[in-house]
Amino acid sequence: MATCAERCARPLIGAYPLQVKVAHIQFGATVSLRYEDGSERTYSIVGIDEVDVSRGRISWQSPLARALLKAQEGDVVTFHSPKGLQEVEIMSVVHISID
Repeated sequence: MATCAERCARPLIGAYPLQVKVAHIQFGATVSLRYEDGSERTYSIVGIDEVDVSRGRISWQSPLARALLKAQEGDVVTFHSPKGLQEVEIMSVVHISID
């Protein structure tokens, strides 16, 4: 039988699922949104050093991310964008592994 130290030293295979459904939006969440014009976009909320809008990664400090934090699937949130006030509907919220 393995000792506690031996068991703790083993990698946890399968301990971190690639996708986890969450109740509300928080740092690290990937969120699918529907805009007022019917278009849909998906963003991951990341740290300021990981921002890459072309890959759908927005800073947690951005106006959109700040409006989304603590909201949940089905909510409609309003945020200030360069185009003015916009509303988006939250279609899904998950935590997924991003590279």
